Amino acid sequence: MDKNPGVYTVKIYHLGQQIRELEFTVGVDGRFVKPAYSDQVFILYHTILVPVKVSSP
Repeated sequence: MDKNPGVYTVKIYHLGQQIRELEFTVGVDGRFVKPAYSDQVFILYHTILVPVKVSSP
């Protein structure tokens, strides 16, 4: 991913149905881009928050 910056989407399936979806961005420097809302929450170094969409079965 460090050589292909951009937006990535991860979809998680259980028994053939999508149950979760999350999206994150990799910057041109090869690192995860920290979302703006992460500044409002105290988190340790090298950690980011990623929102996850929950799908009902």
